[in-house]
Amino acid sequence: MRYRVLVLVVAVACLLASSAGSAFAATAIDAQQTDTSGYTDTWQYTNLRLAQWFKAGTTGQLTSVAIDVNSYGQQFEFEVIGATTDDQLVAGVNGWTTVTLTSPLSLLATGNYYILLTVPNKFEWLGECGSAYSGGQAKVLYQNAYSTVPAFGVAHSGPLGTLGTYCTQAFAFKTYVTTPDVATPIPTSVPTPVATPAATPHPTPVPTAKAVSSAGAKATTAVAATATATGTAVAVAAVSPSDSVATASASAAAIAATESPSASYTTSTPTAQATPTASAEPATPEGNSSGGSLVLPLLLAAVLAVAVLGGGAWLYMRRRSRQQG
Repeated sequence: MRYRVLVLVVAVACLLASSAGSAFAATAIDAQQTDTSGYTDTWQYTNLRLAQWFKAGTTGQLTSVAIDVNSYGQQFEFEVIGATTDDQLVAGVNGWTTVTLTSPLSLLATGNYYILLTVPNKFEWLGECGSAYSGGQAKVLYQNAYSTVPAFGVAHSGPLGTLGTYCTQAFAFKTYVTTPDVATPIPTSVPTPVATPAATPHPTPVPTAKAVSSAGAKATTAVAATATATGTAVAVAAVSPSDSVATASASAAAIAATESPSASYTTSTPTAQATPTASAEPATPEGNSSGGSLVLPLLLAAVLAVAVLGGGAWLYMRRRSRQQG
């Protein structure tokens, strides 16, 4: 049930949107001639056809035509001729009669079209004799020839005598045209600008200098060796406080290696050496750590091998002694 209601709401919304965007098609009178003050022509001919030319005022669909006629109770044939033709029979009428076309006829503004009636042996189509309508003339089609009403009256005589008094210039008619839809622009809403939040700047962390420990500072102080008894100078290495403790240890080792050989083997006078204020932890030689870790397993393996061989030899000797005894 909810889905049906939703579909109905959507359909109504679409209908309202379409109707809001365009105006509904309107049907109105376009071409017309309504003056009937002229002489009334009574037509009493067989196979006579009366025509009225008209000029379209607007572009649209011709849906119906009104005519002011008297058929004396007899039906007649009605046609509108343009790019296509609408043809139908109309029952006996007297006065203004509106004929609805079976299929709308497309009209173009300023285009010429005509209404054609095939009348019975007695028929009247009222009109005017003063040429007030400029969009077209009233004409008579008889024996496959068109002529104006006055010209036909002069050329033919009827049962009532001469037709010279027939003066109709335009028959009475009205055309009803439906104009196409006129689109009405729908105002477009202007979107409201939305403020974009500015990015919050984040402070960049600044690295903080770390203080060097007193032990490191002491380990990295300048190491100097005094002159030996023989007067040989010993090199002095200066280490900046920012160097690491390992660097200080390496510097001390380098200074020891550069001492003179005479100072190393002289026994007469002891060599004065500078004592560092802080002893750096000596680096463990790589060879000692690896060698010490291999000696113990090798000894254990040798002891085990000797025990296995000794036990095997003892068992072998015991078996031999039993076999001999």
